[in-house]
Amino acid sequence: MCKMTSDSSASNSKNKTRLTNFISIAVFGIVVLTLVLSVAGSIDAFKEPPKAAVTSHNIRSDGEGLDYYTYVDVSVHNFGVDGTAVVWVTVTQGENKWVEMQSVFLASQESIDLTFTFTEPGFLSPDPIYSQVRIDNLRV
Repeated sequence: MCKMTSDSSASNSKNKTRLTNFISIAVFGIVVLTLVLSVAGSIDAFKEPPKAAVTSHNIRSDGEGLDYYTYVDVSVHNFGVDGTAVVWVTVTQGENKWVEMQSVFLASQESIDLTFTFTEPGFLSPDPIYSQVRIDNLRV
């Protein structure tokens, strides 16, 4: 009977060791998970991008002598969080196409007016000039 008591206490000791190891691993896992989630919150890949949108755009032309310019005026408003917006403007005349871009940082609810200047379209061309605007919202 003494032998059974010895086996029983050895078994209890092993169970306590296993339980202690399990608790240690669980606590370690919780600490690591907490650190990963806090670091992930500061990584750009997990942040929400801004919600910048074109509120208006207008194309106009002006010339002086033989110099001819096409201007595209763009108004942009950020309806989301702070962040960077890349504004792309494409101007076409006949088969010709010209593209310009500008990267701007916008705070939440901030608006900005931009003017893109194109010297390539010609005023002697019979083809009309068209413009198109696109925005890419980037994370901060």
